[in-house]
Amino acid sequence: MSSSSSSFPAFLLLVLLLPYGAVSADRDQASGGSSACYTRLFSFGDSITDTGNFVSLFPNITILSPPYGETFFGRPSGRFSDGRLIIDFIAEALRLPFPKPYLTGRTADDFRHGANFAVAGATALNQSFFKEMGLDVRSILPYSLDVQLGWFKDVLRLLGSNKQEGRDIVSCSLFLLGIGGNDYNNPFFQNRSFTTEIKPLVPKVVGKIEKAIKVLIGHGAKTIVVPGNVPTGCRPRYLATFRSNNSADYDAHGCLRWLNDFAEHHNRALRRMLHRITAQDPTVRIIYGDYYSAIQEIIRNPLQHGCDKDGVLTACCGDGGPYNSGSLFSCNATAILCPDPSKRVTWDGIHFTEAANKFVARGVLNGPYASPPVLSKCRRRHISMAPSTVVLLPLLLFLICPYATVSGSGVGGGAPCTRLFSYGDSYTDAGNLVILSPNVSVLTPPYGETFFGRPSGRFSDGRLIVDFIADALRLPFSPPSLVGKTAEDFRHGANFAVAASSALNLSFFKDLGLDPSSLSPYSLDVQVEWFKHVLQLLGPDTEQEREDVMSSSLFLLGEVGLVDYDFLITQNLPVETEIKPLVVPKVIQQIENAIKVLIGLGAKRIVVPGTFAMGCLPTYLSIFQSNSSAGDYDAAGCLKWLNEFSEYHNRELKRMLYRIIPHDDRTVTVIYGDYYGAMLEIVRNPLKHGFTKDGALNACCGDGGPYNFGSCNATSTNLCPDPSKHVSWDGIHLTEAAYRFVARGVLEGPYAEPSILSKCRC
Repeated sequence: MSSSSSSFPAFLLLVLLLPYGAVSADRDQASGGSSACYTRLFSFGDSITDTGNFVSLFPNITILSPPYGETFFGRPSGRFSDGRLIIDFIAEALRLPFPKPYLTGRTADDFRHGANFAVAGATALNQSFFKEMGLDVRSILPYSLDVQLGWFKDVLRLLGSNKQEGRDIVSCSLFLLGIGGNDYNNPFFQNRSFTTEIKPLVPKVVGKIEKAIKVLIGHGAKTIVVPGNVPTGCRPRYLATFRSNNSADYDAHGCLRWLNDFAEHHNRALRRMLHRITAQDPTVRIIYGDYYSAIQEIIRNPLQHGCDKDGVLTACCGDGGPYNSGSLFSCNATAILCPDPSKRVTWDGIHFTEAANKFVARGVLNGPYASPPVLSKCRRRHISMAPSTVVLLPLLLFLICPYATVSGSGVGGGAPCTRLFSYGDSYTDAGNLVILSPNVSVLTPPYGETFFGRPSGRFSDGRLIVDFIADALRLPFSPPSLVGKTAEDFRHGANFAVAASSALNLSFFKDLGLDPSSLSPYSLDVQVEWFKHVLQLLGPDTEQEREDVMSSSLFLLGEVGLVDYDFLITQNLPVETEIKPLVVPKVIQQIENAIKVLIGLGAKRIVVPGTFAMGCLPTYLSIFQSNSSAGDYDAAGCLKWLNEFSEYHNRELKRMLYRIIPHDDRTVTVIYGDYYGAMLEIVRNPLKHGFTKDGALNACCGDGGPYNFGSCNATSTNLCPDPSKHVSWDGIHLTEAAYRFVARGVLEGPYAEPSILSKCRC
């Protein structure tokens, strides 16, 4: 009854909105609105944009040590920040992977979504120019804008077999061309004359940027974002270097006037040049990115934008002093570190925090710090409203609201989840194993290629289910527990999962007469003990503190158990007579014990996933191929007996969860995550979900054979062209695309009951 009655206002809403939506869509098409966003992102520049080229050239540099990367990646990522850069946020907004650093790619497939040519320390002008100026060029890298353009041409030749194909690629791409700061930094820090040597560089730098823009336009570029310089006089490194006893040298916010005046001088010259190019060719969109005004807005109104007033001009990571920026490379593992980078504008005295980068990126993507905003070219996918539609909104809300309250909790219901703690094996491990065993193959390409652009310690081409859950809760990726030491490291949660970890202790397998040396000694018991240590860090003084941490957190306990079964099945232990009756109950009991420990400590929301559809994983399909007949496979090509075993484990798990849920305490929610059902849905209906039929059961990365199962590393002989079309990445683990599907089903339904987001408010 309620279902049918609620459909009336929904129908009325469509009737009322459709005429206006149609008019708006027609207008969009008439004005040449794009039917889609950019398909690739190419970027040029310096350390403000570099996501990994510099560390490829200099692998021993300090930015490859903590605390760089701590906020988002949980480890150093090759970026000069605590987390993401402006270019990363632009990529995310365009629904593209982070652009691959050019020096880490070789093939067209590596650059199918674009490339990042930026190198930290790069200049617009060539190194030879500064040599002629008499500068010490040892700190000036030979990877100037000209060199980066040469790299781009090489990539374009890989992507396009002929000139027209290349132009088609370029015309559908977005270009970010931000450079020039280092052309001024080098003479500034070498004490050159501002009036006679530095200021006269501006026309030369702007001229070099103009030539680069024209080269890109010549290749077919239609949209180029060209950022201006940031307010140099507000950067801690400059404030420390050029400290003045004359108060008149500073503005009301403590920035050096003359340095900011110079940055504005560069930006005015840049804008004039951009206007001139645009006037010559109106078909090309040259977007000026006003980084200067965006940073100034945070500095002038820090509290409004979530920053500390005292931290606006002080680096988060440095070596002390008034601006915490005494030397150029002072941010390292022994530096003075602020408690919360999101409250600071500057990370290391020169570069910005992820929080500041996010603010700038948002302003360039949506306005007001770009005109037109970058996303204005991307036609919205939902029905757009003509102005007259606004008149109907009060009526529509009046009609709809009474019905909206009838349905259950929507997305973002329940109490906030301010932390995420996870346990498990390689399906959840985001970096613990590689800390323990730094020479494992997962730290070599092509692991991590899709999202991170480099190996990240995850057993996939990109993100894991736990990462998508963190994203949905608006939390950073949980740091691997082994990289953290302090409460500050774990303020948003922790990931205790370690690849090859079992539910049962190694002693169990030894008692069976087996050699468990291939398994991790960090079983579920050990991971729970690690958590207790972290909880003590987060609530050191009172039990109430610890209860508050527990009640505001989400716990992901699994997937756990597949390692136990995998080890025993590949040791030829009989499934029906030994594994089912003897091992499954013990695995379930270990999971039950862990849940009870967490509830006893105060946990209110725990997600417990079942195991995946083992019979559909390429590793088992390959191993048992020779011993299987046609009758052993289901219609989708999966091994029936293995999937039946997975279902058996999951049934026992669900029975246990139902039994231990404290029905007298409605504040505790234990959610079963149906990873099995989600995976089967993709395998059975691959085309419906964006996968290929061949990609349903064949690994993306392997050494060939019927299921392409084999070693996945830099020398793998058979890497698929597009991981997003495959369910399995390396034969055992899933692709980012498959993990995204599973995560969405657990977050929003139907593969969790109740769904996570009905219990966690973002």
